[in-house]
Amino acid sequence: GRKAKRAALADARKLADANEAARVAQSEVKRLAAELKSAQASLTEREATLAATRNEAAAELHESQQRANAAVKRAEHAEAIAMEVVQLRRESSSSAGDAGLSSTPG
Repeated sequence: GRKAKRAALADARKLADANEAARVAQSEVKRLAAELKSAQASLTEREATLAATRNEAAAELHESQQRANAAVKRAEHAEAIAMEVVQLRRESSSSAGDAGLSSTPG
């Protein structure tokens, strides 16, 4: 009688403790799952931000390259004009020199 009752009571306590431990574990699992979900959402957001930043940077780089190319073309054009001017001056000074008008050649 008494021993069986005590054993049954001990078993009931063990079962109650096990149930409580299971509840605690379950709530911990839920908490961790929520944390994981939040971390994944944050990561997704960061990846999107990074991709946008990368695209923006690529567009800026492309624009800079185009500006640099345009500047190089303008510089080449200016150089060609300068060379033409120098050539024209030489020609005009040599023809002026032929006429005896130029004091200093070239």
